[in-house]
Amino acid sequence: MMATPAREVDIRDYRVYPSMDPKRIGKRDVVITYFIGAEGPFSTIVPYEELEGRPLEIQLEIVKKYIAKEQDERLKFIGRKFTL
Repeated sequence: MMATPAREVDIRDYRVYPSMDPKRIGKRDVVITYFIGAEGPFSTIVPYEELEGRPLEIQLEIVKKYIAKEQDERLKFIGRKFTL
């Protein structure tokens, strides 16, 4: 997995919603909207039970891991070209 370049993440919104994932019926998810520098908005979904009741520092580490994973995935595709 390629490492995401170090850039400042600016979290703009944090919302708790009922999960839309059929495997998570009855559970809640957190939708986090953020910018990275001038890029964005981006959003990521974190299962609420991973954050619920934990200290803020731990919650931020969990959110950071989710954002880094999604950004790594996104960066693999930027600049790719192909012909159909």
